[in-house]
Amino acid sequence: MKLRKNIYSFLFAFYVFVRIIVSDEYGFSYDLINYLGYFRYIDFISWAEIYNSIFLTFPFVFVKFRFFEIGFIILVKPFLSILKYKTIYALLASLSVFFRTKILYEWNIPFFFILLIQMYSVALFECNALRAGIALTFTLFFLNAIYKRSFLINLFYILIIFLIHIQSLFVTIPFLLSHLIFNKIIKSQALLYALLILTLVLSILSVSIFDSISFINDISLNQISLTESNATGLNLTTFLGLLLYFYNIKFLKNNIKKNNYVFFLRCVATYVFTISLILMLFESSFVILSDRLWQYVMVVFSAIVLADNSFNKLQKLKNLKLILFFLFIWMNVNIHIRYPVSNILYPTSMSIKLKPLYIVE
Repeated sequence: MKLRKNIYSFLFAFYVFVRIIVSDEYGFSYDLINYLGYFRYIDFISWAEIYNSIFLTFPFVFVKFRFFEIGFIILVKPFLSILKYKTIYALLASLSVFFRTKILYEWNIPFFFILLIQMYSVALFECNALRAGIALTFTLFFLNAIYKRSFLINLFYILIIFLIHIQSLFVTIPFLLSHLIFNKIIKSQALLYALLILTLVLSILSVSIFDSISFINDISLNQISLTESNATGLNLTTFLGLLLYFYNIKFLKNNIKKNNYVFFLRCVATYVFTISLILMLFESSFVILSDRLWQYVMVVFSAIVLADNSFNKLQKLKNLKLILFFLFIWMNVNIHIRYPVSNILYPTSMSIKLKPLYIVE
């Protein structure tokens, strides 16, 4: 069984590697061509310049026109002089897919859900936001360590995520902080509800904060803030998200007396999911940022909900699974058919020409 799962994980990753290698880098996805441009500039910058930059902008290094996390630069730079840029991209993307598939299998998530989750996440992250894709994979390893109560390993994964894609800490830090005070929180049902209310309040405040921002130094964020998106507001995706939220709250309420660690992780995942859902419903200034957070959280949240463990085995998850099924089907239809973000599922002869929002020169 374990060998078969490893083979499936390898096949997922191998397909991603080959499809990227044979792709047209200018039209395969919105950001592949830009990442190849980032690689070119990272290749040109010297280690001395990187070292000097660390003291000024840690954990970022300023490269040409934007900031990159030092961990990502250390990860890719040694290979830039010996391999083609697209080969490096394909290797990193396929390795990320391999290990993420592997951890999803270890959690005994049903194969069809793994397929839906990976179709969704690979198109959005490995094909367009490579750093976020790598960080997402490490986030799942981090959650696995959280479940096993391995504190030192938790810190190791947090450090990697911090050094590769710092924005991903928005998802991982709540789990780490909650892990530290688990024994106090899990004994108080009132505190669990209070945390949920606090999460709702903070979510609404975050919408106000985003809307009030009028000046950003980072070029890429300026472009994001000016980009329109149909993903936010009340639509089929957020409607299904609301259904998922209320069914999950009902599920937690009915099982709050379980007071075990897996139940606790479900609570923390719900808090993070709540923030992403509210931003998707009401955020209007940085729609792509709220959309990206939603995409990231959906993979994490669904993995925790679908994990086959001693807690979930005893619970009736049919409604939650059904909503997740339709939600992932619809989200995959959006990103692969209605508004394609990559050609990962299309053969080269049927590729759709995608025009990036901007191209790194």
